Amino acid sequence: MTESKNDDPSARWRGTTIPPDMRRTAATLLIVSAVAALFMDGLAQPVTPPPSSRPADELPFARLKADATIAVALAPGAAAGDAALWTATPAGPVRIDAATNVAAAALPLPGAPCASLVWGLKALWVPQCAARTLARVDDGSKAVATAAVPVADPAGSIAVGVGSIWVASDASGVVSRIDPDTREVVGEVFVGREPSGVAFADDALWVTSAATNTATRVEPYTNTVVETVATGPRPGRVVVG
Repeated sequence: MTESKNDDPSARWRGTTIPPDMRRTAATLLIVSAVAALFMDGLAQPVTPPPSSRPADELPFARLKADATIAVALAPGAAAGDAALWTATPAGPVRIDAATNVAAAALPLPGAPCASLVWGLKALWVPQCAARTLARVDDGSKAVATAAVPVADPAGSIAVGVGSIWVASDASGVVSRIDPDTREVVGEVFVGREPSGVAFADDALWVTSAATNTATRVEPYTNTVVETVATGPRPGRVVVG
């Protein structure tokens, strides 16, 4: 028996033109298959996590290199002034020159420093808890003058803002505003009990209160409380920035 040409399966496609729609469909299937293969190959590759980098503030202290080391008998509190750093010591505040790193002799005050020093309005301001006063040290003459203002918390802080000195002066919740020229109290703000930290930034005064676990925002131009924020237990010193 002789096989006919019509019985050859491949003969059915000889001389036949594949329609455009079929060609496009076939090409699309090929592309999809290639993309899927690449995707699956990528999944099979081991994922290497990027190297971790710790923030600068988490660097071990031992890795930091000091430009200079100054021997000073420190007490809590320090303030950066014009070309100098002022530190509190039991004998009084000490001025460290920023250019030479030389510490001057301690400046005697009527009482020992407490809380934190603050620099502003061309003077260093030093709370003195035992003496219940606030000392002003003139930047130029180093002359000392005092204001009769108690400090509520020896571990707290004071602030300078809008031409005034701000001190948490009573544990019942009083913040006093002091005129730097007359050294008189010219205003009071009432916040939560046991005020401690006082800080000024962006035209706002912030005060922490340990007994009420709050931070209070004060409008300094009107001496009014504009916001009270809940904090963790017994907040202390505060930094705004």
